[in-house]
Amino acid sequence: VSKQKKRFDNDGYSLDLAYITENIIAMGYPSQNYEKIFRNSMKEVYNFLNERHKNHYKVYNLCSERKYQKNCFDGMFEEYPFDDHQPPTLQLIYKFCESINQWLNQHPYNVVAVHCKAGKGRTGVMICCYLLFSGQFEKAYDAIRYYGIMRTKNKKGVTIPSQIRYITYFQIALNNQWNLENFPEIELKLKVIKLITVPNFNLFGGCRAFLSKKLQK
Repeated sequence: VSKQKKRFDNDGYSLDLAYITENIIAMGYPSQNYEKIFRNSMKEVYNFLNERHKNHYKVYNLCSERKYQKNCFDGMFEEYPFDDHQPPTLQLIYKFCESINQWLNQHPYNVVAVHCKAGKGRTGVMICCYLLFSGQFEKAYDAIRYYGIMRTKNKKGVTIPSQIRYITYFQIALNNQWNLENFPEIELKLKVIKLITVPNFNLFGGCRAFLSKKLQK
């Protein structure tokens, strides 16, 4: 599953996990069922964090499709969910960055472990935004490039255009000192759906069109 992602193979551990900075870890989802055969094992991740960062770690789960039980990681986790292959809202990014900043500033030994399902795209978006938020990088391009180098072997960390775009939006918001804590909602109206190369809609083996709408708060 880790494919081109860098792994932590040391001290008896073999985990889909990489240190992006000394106190920011990117990793794949910690699994408890059969998925631990090909994903990170929850138990191994727990042991790893307690062995290296006992009482000084917090886990951030970005999966909208997978929630933690309350006792996971002894309760030292927060969830900032958004869908796979999609960008987060600017408000969600801001809340995530504020939370991480507060935790890391509480003690010099504190670390965060951030993950989505694969621990690359969504994880990269939020980590890149925090690197901008904390002043470690000034430009989205540089943060994305750095994350790609630290997380992957082929230097391709965040690759989905909409996710890259939202990292850039966040940079613009920071540069212009926008109030993201109370950012106004924008009303959008869908007026036209245009299909290029219209599919076969007949009743004999053709397709059936439908429109799905999801509201994200």
